[in-house]
Amino acid sequence: MSEQESNYNIRYAVRVFAFKDNKVACIKYKNINKDYFDIPGGKIEDGETEVQTCIREFKEETGMDIDNLKCIGNIEIMYPNKSKKFIMKTYIANKVSGDPQEFDDNYSYWLPIKQLTENEKRFAITHLLDDDMIKYFESNNLNILFTCDDNHNIVDMKIK
Repeated sequence: MSEQESNYNIRYAVRVFAFKDNKVACIKYKNINKDYFDIPGGKIEDGETEVQTCIREFKEETGMDIDNLKCIGNIEIMYPNKSKKFIMKTYIANKVSGDPQEFDDNYSYWLPIKQLTENEKRFAITHLLDDDMIKYFESNNLNILFTCDDNHNIVDMKIK
């Protein structure tokens, strides 16, 4: 970690990719980051395992239950202008039940992958499904650092 990064506010979180019929489970924010797409997940709470966080956050953000989780690696996202860094363990849920729901803060969807990758309002982690990035996603050994501007655009990417 660089000296500059040591001044960052670091948040440890998880993200969970779930797929069905060439679609991915996504959320779309209503208020903060309005209309941006993201992959379900969230902050790891004290005393909670990563898998417990995956199950809880996925349910809170989509209304769906997940099981048979597989960790596929680590994604870090830095926002230098905000001195923020997210360290996210990334999982795939191989079993999903229920239907996407709407909540106060977000909508959830089964979104066609192509529709997600063509959308401009999305967070860095969604770029793992882009044609030029899918090989890293499929490696099941992610270790990528994204540096983003204040509008969530990727300005730099390092494969670690």
